[in-house]
Amino acid sequence: MSLPKRSQQKSHHAEASGSGSLLAIVGPTASGKSGLAHRIALATGADILCADSRTIYRGMDIGTAKPTVYEQSEIRYYGLDLVAPDERYSAADFVSYAKQVMREVQNRNKPLILVGGSGMYIDALLFDYSFRQNLHCDAGVVANLGTDELLAQARALYPQEIIGFDVKNTRRLRELLVRGPASTADRAELKYDVKILGITVDAEGLQGRIIIRTKEMLNQGFVQEVESLLRAYSATSPGLKSTGYSQVVSWLEEGGHDMAALESDISMATRRLAKKQRTWFGRNAHIAWDDDMSRLESAGIGYLHGFKGTMSA
Repeated sequence: MSLPKRSQQKSHHAEASGSGSLLAIVGPTASGKSGLAHRIALATGADILCADSRTIYRGMDIGTAKPTVYEQSEIRYYGLDLVAPDERYSAADFVSYAKQVMREVQNRNKPLILVGGSGMYIDALLFDYSFRQNLHCDAGVVANLGTDELLAQARALYPQEIIGFDVKNTRRLRELLVRGPASTADRAELKYDVKILGITVDAEGLQGRIIIRTKEMLNQGFVQEVESLLRAYSATSPGLKSTGYSQVVSWLEEGGHDMAALESDISMATRRLAKKQRTWFGRNAHIAWDDDMSRLESAGIGYLHGFKGTMSA
């Protein structure tokens, strides 16, 4: 499936020039991507495809800040609750799923908003990565390696590609070793006619957002959510090894006494994730970055309101 591709220019401010059927919204965690996407979708009648490596897991709702039941009643969301927390899900799996979603949305003659902070998912789709098998690593062998061993091999084989990687994410490390990295050529040209808006938040402001969101998650029952998941799944499940969840799991294993310490650990881990996300997206020259939410919203609405036809297959 392909869309007519239009050239993209990197700019400091988002502009509502041009029109199309596919809009992407990116940025670090807690930057306000989901709220922005929802507002634009309400204004344009668009559907939303979440590109998030954690919202794919069923039962992981509070710690992933999934759209609420009410929000999902207002807008059709895709990319949520695709697999159980103990199942593996790769960027290649996401691309296959996303292309099916795009065809479905196309058949209903609606625009689509792609939103998320998982840079690998977004780039793999928009640049149509060709994942390559790496002859050095056998999937069966890699599956039995620990995080330190995976990281050592990844650094030895792919010293450049590992820069900006979430090195604690064993699932992604295994994927890199088994499939091999996408080449730099894969990121040279967008394969879709898409406008990519990026949310810029200064470090201090983002830290404050992360602290507030962490408090809200804990008040909403994040710990209880993890306890429920642990009754059904192993603590080593891919989903429970992700940011936020792994901190709660460790806290529970240590006795679960100091809530302030847990809050601090989750906030720190989330800040580290946000830094990696900024590094990843910073390498994409096609993103139009802006720190003004009103301007970003106007740009997104203007772009999708100009959509008159259907996506071409």
